[in-house]
Amino acid sequence: MRNFFSTISIYFLGVLLLASPFALHAAGGLIPCDGTDCDLGKLIKLVENILRFFSYTVAFVAAALFAWGGILYMTAGGNESQIKNAHKIFGYAAGGLVLVLAAWLIVYTIMIGLGVDSKFWFLSR
Repeated sequence: MRNFFSTISIYFLGVLLLASPFALHAAGGLIPCDGTDCDLGKLIKLVENILRFFSYTVAFVAAALFAWGGILYMTAGGNESQIKNAHKIFGYAAGGLVLVLAAWLIVYTIMIGLGVDSKFWFLSR
């Protein structure tokens, strides 16, 4: 049973790694400028693109980890070590999600403090 779950987790990691370039291309690319036409607005857009990509990636990974922890919890059958492992996975997934959201909030606050228009920052899509 353990080999099955490790195979599934490797599969999901592979799908995530294979899908990430397509997600970047669909979002208009990561780097918004070519050559010498870069300015402060394009730099801000680059930071926005990076944070948006990691936000989507972390949301997907957190959902997968919550599902993995739920499967471990439901199939524990009273096995205390498996239940503790499921609780640890839930804690790491929630902690990682909170950490990424806090990082987004810090960067958003700094950008608003620098005077970047809130319509441009994260609300342009």
